[in-house]
Amino acid sequence: MPRTMRGLGVAAVAVAALAGCSSAAGTPDSGITDQEPAQILAQATANAKAQSSVHLKGNGSCPDGAFFTDMRLRKDGFGAGSVKFGPDTLSVVGTPTALYVNGPSAFWKSQSSAATAATIGTKWVSFPKASNVCLATLASFTGVLDNYLGYTGTPTKKTGGNVLTVPAVELVFSPAVSIWVASKGTPLPVHVDDTGTGTALALGEWSSDVQVNVPPSLDVVDASVLAKK
Repeated sequence: MPRTMRGLGVAAVAVAALAGCSSAAGTPDSGITDQEPAQILAQATANAKAQSSVHLKGNGSCPDGAFFTDMRLRKDGFGAGSVKFGPDTLSVVGTPTALYVNGPSAFWKSQSSAATAATIGTKWVSFPKASNVCLATLASFTGVLDNYLGYTGTPTKKTGGNVLTVPAVELVFSPAVSIWVASKGTPLPVHVDDTGTGTALALGEWSSDVQVNVPPSLDVVDASVLAKK
């Protein structure tokens, strides 16, 4: 996916809630501080892709608009959480092939009509995963890692710092773009920051247990209903 998912910055408390889980007092150094920055990024990316799950939380934007997301994603292609666009918070469930979205009536009315919103009611709407790049990326473990760890160019590094409460190496791609990698414990990405565009995303709770409940068919309507005005 082109790197177009940008935003307004995540509240510090949201980042701290995740980042604080990735390093505890007394955890040994990860041994990456003396490595070249490209090696650090390669190791952190490989470590991330080897995990079974991740918790993603923060702000960004995409063609659908600015968003705040809080998603728990599994490597097997399943994920669940929420994405907020403007005043509307959507519950989102992703599977390897589909997206399930549950939103307020006002959101569905804005997408189609009052009659369609009434037809949907409290049910989930199912979409083919390829139909919405923004939600598909945010609901995908692989999509998130490819998108947010895929900055091109050769980074420089700053050691001895912290991203909020977490000791981390900062990999600097430009004055605006940084990826922070934990310098204690397993070297894993902690935070992706793009001050030029406002993206600020925390990654944490790696390989934690993530339960995903796919909506039952009786509670689902197909996205084709949105074409009905």
